[in-house]
Amino acid sequence: MSMEIGKVEKTKSLGRMDIFLGIICLVFFLDTIGPTAAMGPSVISWYLIVAAILFIPLALVTAELGSTYPDEGGVYSWVLRGMGRKWAARVSWFYWINNAIWLSSMTIFIIQVFAQLFLPNLSMTYIVILSVIAIWLFVFIAMRPLKESKWITNIGAIFKLLIVVGIFASAIVYLMKNGTPANDLSLKSFTPALGASFAFFPALVFNMMGFESISSMGSQMKNPGKDVPKAIVAAVFLLTVLYCLANLAMLVILPAEEMDIVQGLLNCFIFSWGTGGVATIIVMVVGLIFLATLISQVPIWIVSTCTVGAEAARNGELPQCFGKLHPKHQSPMGGLIIYGVIASVLTIIGGLLSGSGSELFWTLFSFTSIIFFIPYILNFNSFIKLRKNDKETVRPFRFPGPDGFAFFMCRLGQAVFVFTIITFFWVPGQPIDWAYTIPIVIGVIISVIVGEVLNRTSAKRVIEKK
Repeated sequence: MSMEIGKVEKTKSLGRMDIFLGIICLVFFLDTIGPTAAMGPSVISWYLIVAAILFIPLALVTAELGSTYPDEGGVYSWVLRGMGRKWAARVSWFYWINNAIWLSSMTIFIIQVFAQLFLPNLSMTYIVILSVIAIWLFVFIAMRPLKESKWITNIGAIFKLLIVVGIFASAIVYLMKNGTPANDLSLKSFTPALGASFAFFPALVFNMMGFESISSMGSQMKNPGKDVPKAIVAAVFLLTVLYCLANLAMLVILPAEEMDIVQGLLNCFIFSWGTGGVATIIVMVVGLIFLATLISQVPIWIVSTCTVGAEAARNGELPQCFGKLHPKHQSPMGGLIIYGVIASVLTIIGGLLSGSGSELFWTLFSFTSIIFFIPYILNFNSFIKLRKNDKETVRPFRFPGPDGFAFFMCRLGQAVFVFTIITFFWVPGQPIDWAYTIPIVIGVIISVIVGEVLNRTSAKRVIEKK
């Protein structure tokens, strides 16, 4: 295959441990543990089911693609190789725009946690102002060279592991004080169930996404052929255990129906340790560590997705401004600045229309997740096509088993994504909330139309130059 992919020369600064910790930082989403815990004890069974039919297969697909095609651009370059430029252009846009929206929702979440710790009565106006300031701080950090900022990601991953240890210790403290857990944790309660709480099922699936982001920086890895598969396979099993333990610990402490989607995790520490004296200090330290973990995952997420956008722009699938690199650091400066502008505008508009930070966070989260899942559906397709059409390329790692089994798991994964998108609009057994659904549908349609216009315009410009 003679495609111009991943030719930008960058310092190879990422070793196996950096990749492993980067995956932990990217994929272990502490900010959406509250919504999944709100599903009740059945969330543990759902985690194990989704891990078996989606999380592990997706990780194995990413391990094969990331080690075989360590291109700058990750999922964009894989779809380009497997499905051609038009679909790659669409993937690059979906992948790019969803993270611009996510940047807005994530900064709102961070400011909400900050307010819970230090300014409990912070008004929506100040939440919006501080969120916009945080957005541009993240953009600035993301422009720095990866070798200078990777320590932020590594520390963030370690802090996330410490949070899980802390929440588990808090559950033990709660049981020692109260004798019984806040929820019924009998064996029957873990039976997979539908119902109103199933509205948070998309957050569970979202929590298992992100392996491919570290692969978007393939040119900066020292030995991707060996390091990517080992780091991903190790991380996938650890993450499944971490999610189950964290949710179980939260359900020991807080009733599922009282689980706040933003403040739930920190509330667990407050309920366990209490207030006053040493307890206040413990909660404050945990809160600061929690904030650090949230902050640490933002720069690497936005720089990885802007790298995808830069590659797409360099190949003519997105406007050239998306591909403008920092003159000194070679970071995707153009895309990062556009990120900052879009996220700031969304935060301001959302702040004017929403009644609370939690409501604004969940609306933006729903919108961005729907768009976020589409590239994964297409990436499974690319994996199948590359397995069939590119048999000559040596694969340092292969999805275990015969091709037929790998292809079946890919199709099953696609079905899970489609079902998850549907649950954003309709939860089985529940009526559709049109007031919530219609704005999200309109937003998704507008995003698709804008993407098609940008892709066609960019492709036309490339043809005219030739």
